[in-house]
Amino acid sequence: IAMDDSVVLKRAMDIDTCGSLVESVLCDNPQIFWIDGGCTLTCGGNVSTVGLVKNRFAKDKERAKELIVKNAEEIYRKHVEGLGSALDIELAVHDALASRVAYDGTDKDGAHSIVGPLLSKKGVCDGISKANSFLLNAFGVESSVMTGQDRKDGSGHAWSVVRLGREWYHEDVTYDLGKGPGTPPRFYLNMDDAMIGRTHLQRAAGRCRSRRLNPYVMSGTYFRTEGEAARSIVAARTAADPCRDVFDLYVEEDGDGDG
Repeated sequence: IAMDDSVVLKRAMDIDTCGSLVESVLCDNPQIFWIDGGCTLTCGGNVSTVGLVKNRFAKDKERAKELIVKNAEEIYRKHVEGLGSALDIELAVHDALASRVAYDGTDKDGAHSIVGPLLSKKGVCDGISKANSFLLNAFGVESSVMTGQDRKDGSGHAWSVVRLGREWYHEDVTYDLGKGPGTPPRFYLNMDDAMIGRTHLQRAAGRCRSRRLNPYVMSGTYFRTEGEAARSIVAARTAADPCRDVFDLYVEEDGDGDG
């Protein structure tokens, strides 16, 4: 934050530990947008000097910060102001980002930080997750960025963890980016470790043990088997309101996590 080129730590470490340390700081503090995840390491005895790799936004950090704050205030006025609960704020920020940001990594410095999603409405998973966590923290909801892999293809991936009350939940805005007009999907919202684990591999140990505020659980459309889901659909169509259409379900046994 002081814009130093390096940080001196009174302990010995290897380059892998150094890299994980820098990554963890940036995940917990997405407002530090002028430093990349890379680092250099010089060790002498029990002292380690961690060199920080800055991107182009370091040259005019204050101007970029002004624009970021301006856009965050606009999102607050349009989507968040007047909301009372942490859940409502989370939903508002999720939908605002998912409907306005496009997945685009052409601008490396911006795409991997909050700058891309908040200023140019473009970014990749870590930038989008950092923007989400940055806004949530700014609006009073505790959040950080989780890193890991996509279980299907093994590629690196990042998403958010969000604290609602005493419970932590997984939230992946990138996988919920708008797929057409109207409200964006909320497929990857407020999952516990087991639910997110079907499509994501966490690098750190899981701490999200509740699915109480998952949209499917809250709406009664979360099922463990296809048989349970089928019986619910039949019941809905033969109920007092025969026009009701159940079209969005989460079924555990299909194994793909897409519902």
